[in-house]
Amino acid sequence: IGSGANLQRIYTRGTNSFLASSTTAAPISLTGDATFTSTGALTFNGTIDGAQSLTLSGATGGSSFNGAIGGATALTSVNFAPASGGVISFGNVTTTGAQTYTHSGGIRTSGAYTSSGGSGIAFSAPVTLIGDTTVNAGAGAATFAGLVTGNFSLTRTGAGTTTFNGAVGSSALT
Repeated sequence: IGSGANLQRIYTRGTNSFLASSTTAAPISLTGDATFTSTGALTFNGTIDGAQSLTLSGATGGSSFNGAIGGATALTSVNFAPASGGVISFGNVTTTGAQTYTHSGGIRTSGAYTSSGGSGIAFSAPVTLIGDTTVNAGAGAATFAGLVTGNFSLTRTGAGTTTFNGAVGSSALT
């Protein structure tokens, strides 16, 4: 796809390899389980929908998901585990199954993270709240394995357990 292409919608499944830093504004519809990988940063300004799983792996730069993920049609699960690089930013994410966020560079959150299937939501990396954030894992566990910082509210809804394994703010939990 050439520079300046005006895409109306992208339909995809399988492994999607981006060879350098890439930005797309078009909405994405998952027609099968999909994996995004890149040698640079990825920016998605459109929505990502479809009753499929989405994995981010191997990306070596910071990535931003600025549109809702699963807003119109919930994804079955998300697993974001890029190789290295800058932080990853998310807005609203809705799934019927597990959500897993793993990244040594850290994760920036705002909006609502909802898993309706009771499979849980796990942040296995430092989390910086860049806006008010709500985590609803239903009957599943909500786990924060690393440091949680930011000058915004973090609200946990749902019946499952909530675990903080790292410091929240500037103090460790006791």
